[in-house]
Amino acid sequence: MDSLGTIVDYRQPPVSPAGGGGFDGFVFTPDAAPLDTNLLVGGLPAARSLLRVKLPRAIRDSTQIVRATLILVASDSVRGVPSDSFVLFVHPAAVDLGAKSSILRDPFLAPDSAVIHVGFTDTVRIEITNILRRWQADTSLPRSLVLHQGSDFPFEGVTLAEARFFSSRAALRRPTLRLTYVPRLTFAP
Repeated sequence: MDSLGTIVDYRQPPVSPAGGGGFDGFVFTPDAAPLDTNLLVGGLPAARSLLRVKLPRAIRDSTQIVRATLILVASDSVRGVPSDSFVLFVHPAAVDLGAKSSILRDPFLAPDSAVIHVGFTDTVRIEITNILRRWQADTSLPRSLVLHQGSDFPFEGVTLAEARFFSSRAALRRPTLRLTYVPRLTFAP
């Protein structure tokens, strides 16, 4: 029975009321979606993105990091409810398991973040100096960053807004880490 109480035989295609006994419907099988090469943060369901960072050993082991800035280039305007905003958090990963990586939350170290507004199309710059200094202090941590959205530290997915950034596959617009550091001094005899 359908919603109007009419008995319907689903083994036969429905007959068009327009006459002619033709088929009055279609089945749509969508094509496979191409792999999206952008980094997605937010949306529904709340999506996270993982960035793996390759730091040269000379910088990681023998320098003093003064400043580290993560630069993300927006691939599209931020979607969501007009006049809405959210915070884009950057956390170090506790364990690098790909998409299932967990976040390393430190109660003594606030996460690095930037406020993103809906309709925003500019480049995002987030200071992640504390994360890189933490990597220098604890060499057992994976060199991975987790990007996620929220409106406050413990909450995630509280807004439907989503931001898309170019990934490392985009040669000219890939995420960039700008480092300022003091190199190790070598004393010559």
